[in-house]
Amino acid sequence: MVASMMIGLAAAGALALPSVDPQDVHRATDQVPVVSTNPSWSTEALIFVDQSGDVFECTTQHSEGSERVFRQLCREFRRLKVEAASDREGRPIHGVLGIRVTRFPGAERDAGSVTEYPDMMLPLPNLQVAGMVSALVEVETDGQITHCEIALSPDIADTASQQAVCDFLLTVPIAPMIGTDGHAVRYVRLVKVFVNG
Repeated sequence: MVASMMIGLAAAGALALPSVDPQDVHRATDQVPVVSTNPSWSTEALIFVDQSGDVFECTTQHSEGSERVFRQLCREFRRLKVEAASDREGRPIHGVLGIRVTRFPGAERDAGSVTEYPDMMLPLPNLQVAGMVSALVEVETDGQITHCEIALSPDIADTASQQAVCDFLLTVPIAPMIGTDGHAVRYVRLVKVFVNG
């Protein structure tokens, strides 16, 4: 499989998403068989990673293709070697990583791309600017965001508007993450915010 991965969503400080070697993602994707009735497919997979770097859950969304293929893809992704996320003190923490996969069968072999993507999208009106901002957030066990760092802001360069995005996110409760023991855990995720979108 010919593939590329965009990993450039690092934020300042120690807060970090789970990370995975792109070649491991490509190898996992290569294990998914091509279905003759529906050879092209795409999906956005969310992998949930514990503080030890083990993938304990995988879901797919915005998918085009066979559900059987996506189940197989998640089985392969659960075997990935992942570096755990880290909180703002640099300690290992649970995290969510989004991976977009697209496969287009060709004459000789499958070609596709794998890109990291934000796993939530929120609108933010009432600013004098418009565009997209991606932020790394730390989420407590009750779903409250307690820390926000701008990871990528291609459209909004001024720090006041970026700070307004983080201030907004600190007021937005999101779903808690439930760990393997059935209890809510702190975690890190990437959030895409559309400002005046």
